[in-house]
Amino acid sequence: MIIAYMLIGLPGLAATSAQNTTAKSRNICMMQAGDVGKLKYRANTQQEAFQKVADACFQKRSSLFVKARNQEPDQDRQIQFVEACVNNIKCI
Repeated sequence: MIIAYMLIGLPGLAATSAQNTTAKSRNICMMQAGDVGKLKYRANTQQEAFQKVADACFQKRSSLFVKARNQEPDQDRQIQFVEACVNNIKCI
């Protein structure tokens, strides 16, 4: 999982760091997708909440892939999963 973050980075970290300084930030991130359902996490920082949602999404997509195909996703597929998860996360 860490390798995937190193390959594509965590989009939104630069944008969310400015939001962390405001008092209105609730450090909640969420996403909803047909395959993984609705994921919503709260953490001490927005980056932690973002990472929790991204990790949960990736794990669900990976387990669904294994369940459907009886094999682990290859590296290219894992990168696609991470990108799809990360690009759908909204933080407040």
